[in-house]
Amino acid sequence: MAKVHRGQGDHTRALTEYGRSLRLREKLGDEVGHARTLNSIGFIHAQQGRYTDALGSYERSLRLAEKLREEPGQAFILSSIGNLYQAQGRHAEALSFYERAFEITDRLGTPERETYRRLRNQMRAPSP
Repeated sequence: MAKVHRGQGDHTRALTEYGRSLRLREKLGDEVGHARTLNSIGFIHAQQGRYTDALGSYERSLRLAEKLREEPGQAFILSSIGNLYQAQGRHAEALSFYERAFEITDRLGTPERETYRRLRNQMRAPSP
């Protein structure tokens, strides 16, 4: 239900549902799902302009993905953090996270590497 509410732009209800999901995933020991839910919460906070809250959720999600050695998830979260910094005009920080996401996906040979390569290259390009 959280995704439905998020898609409808009802962030308050989405956050409530994601909170329920976190509690259930914790109870079940579903750490991968917990990390994904934290990332989704971070996304909503970012959409609301609550950048500090978003970063906190992303960082918690990233720590969990690193603990689980869930590298594709790590790359996705790193790009989410890069997007957050880019939205704030913090281009150097965004570039750092895009580069890390690219390095992981390039090493793994996943198709997402092209997306992260493009993001990284856009951030490297000089501004007009």
